Amino acid sequence: MLFISILFSFLLASTGFAHVPFLDDGSHDSITTAWEFPDPVETRLLMVSFDCPSTTSYSKVLINDTSSYLVVTLGIPNITSLYSYRPSLWAIGKNVSIPSTYETDSQSQTGIAQSSLFKPAVPRGLNAVEYPTEDTGAFVPFTEAATGMAGFGLLQANITLSGPGTVYFALQPIEHRRGRIFMALGYNETTESEPGSADKLQMQAWFSEEASPRIGQRCISWSA
Repeated sequence: MLFISILFSFLLASTGFAHVPFLDDGSHDSITTAWEFPDPVETRLLMVSFDCPSTTSYSKVLINDTSSYLVVTLGIPNITSLYSYRPSLWAIGKNVSIPSTYETDSQSQTGIAQSSLFKPAVPRGLNAVEYPTEDTGAFVPFTEAATGMAGFGLLQANITLSGPGTVYFALQPIEHRRGRIFMALGYNETTESEPGSADKLQMQAWFSEEASPRIGQRCISWSA
């Protein structure tokens, strides 16, 4: 397992943010089926729902400009039963740089017993860096001004790249429970809709805790 200390200066301001929202349909469960961000410029939100049992959700983006960090933000909707929900973000790719401050399993025993079963499949030859939300100590509230929907930011990952290429992301639960987490990427705020993007009603439903089975509920076969 790889660990890193993460800087927190969240993109999600208390006054809201403008983005193009997309709903993950649950079919992006491997690198080969990863959902693709059209570009890293326009701010887009990928909203992922985890069911029972929870499985990894993969996405990707093609990066040409590596003059600055690739910034990815994670958060949860304002649903009480998700306040303790802490999945990890993995950045995967040949061009993903591994900071010198990282520790491997052979160097550190921190957290291995809890999360060693929850690692994404990484093809040979690709680097993988984990950005855990588990111990970030951050819980930053936000409200989207246009819709009134609210949530909490969990982390901002500043990913260093060694060169152009495709970067894959794995949203990796570390426990089996029903959950929701969004991933934001891009720096040019926009409200323009795109083919396949979610509408306002879909957004409101995803951010609402009105769901059955209850959001945050642990999977029965994994609850012991």
